[in-house]
Amino acid sequence: MWVCSMPRSGSMWTYNVTRSLLEKSGKTVFPKQVPKSHDKMISFADEGIRNNNPNILYVLKTHVPLSKTIPRSFFITTMRDLRDALVSWMRFMHSDFETALMAMVDTAKLVDHYA
Repeated sequence: MWVCSMPRSGSMWTYNVTRSLLEKSGKTVFPKQVPKSHDKMISFADEGIRNNNPNILYVLKTHVPLSKTIPRSFFITTMRDLRDALVSWMRFMHSDFETALMAMVDTAKLVDHYA
C-alpha cells in the first residue's frame, strides 16, 4: 500500500491513519518503525511485493512518481491547493518564497502524474 502524493498535503497524516486502521483491523503492518529517509522507505518495497501473507501489509510513503504497474500495490494519493502547499512549504522548511516556488513547480509535475 503506497501513500504517494505531493509534499505538504497531509500525506504523513494519511500514512499514519492508514497504518493505524490496518493494525486495528488485525493486520500486521510493516515497516514496524517509520523509516526516516526516502531510500529506507523504498527499500521495503521489494519485501512488500514478495510478501504473500494476506495478514501482513506494507504501508509505504513517497513523494516521487511511481509506476502504476507495481505488482500487488494499492495507491492512496493526497492533494492540496498548490498555493496552500507553497505557504506550508515556506513555514515548515523555513524557506524563502523563491525556493518554495521552485519546489511547487516540481510538485505540480507530481500532481499531474498522480491525477
